[in-house]
Amino acid sequence: MNRWVRSTRNRNDQISGSIVYEATLALAKMRTYCNQARVVHLPLLGFSLEWSPERRAELRDAWMRWRNIYDILQPMETMSDSLSPDSREVMLPARWWNSRADQRTVDALQTNLAGTLATFLNDVAYPIRDAKIRIEPLHFDTDAQKISNVSRLVLDLIEPRGQGLVDRASTTVVRLRETVLRNRAGLPWGVAAA
Repeated sequence: MNRWVRSTRNRNDQISGSIVYEATLALAKMRTYCNQARVVHLPLLGFSLEWSPERRAELRDAWMRWRNIYDILQPMETMSDSLSPDSREVMLPARWWNSRADQRTVDALQTNLAGTLATFLNDVAYPIRDAKIRIEPLHFDTDAQKISNVSRLVLDLIEPRGQGLVDRASTTVVRLRETVLRNRAGLPWGVAAA
């Protein structure tokens, strides 16, 4: 019996850790996406064909790496789906919670995070992806205005909309971690500090 109780406790700790990990990872990906957009597109706002070929080539290379970052969208879509109430895979049994209110809070916070992430994808990431394909590598030698226009659009999507969604997700993740960890004080330090 003691072994069974221990294995159940360990399983619940793993589930708790997964809830915190998934939420934190979703936030990290949103934040990374916004930060990378700023790093690449701020220097491109004032792009000029009069810049040296070396500088234009450097910016083109940075932009091409950024253009391929849409690969991050697939994991973000998967996270959004896995956090949504209809397909949520990581849930703790009802008997685990110290209070039903905490259980409802965690469920609501996961749902809120899924919605925030879906909104981020629809309102920020997908429009940026669509805007990025308007720039071709040859534009770095022929069309400074197009590069500046797309960069302005990207930065306008990041600020304030994208950053506002990241801030909202951050608040949600902090509350989620507090609630889960309040009910699971025995979690390893690495999970609690994630």
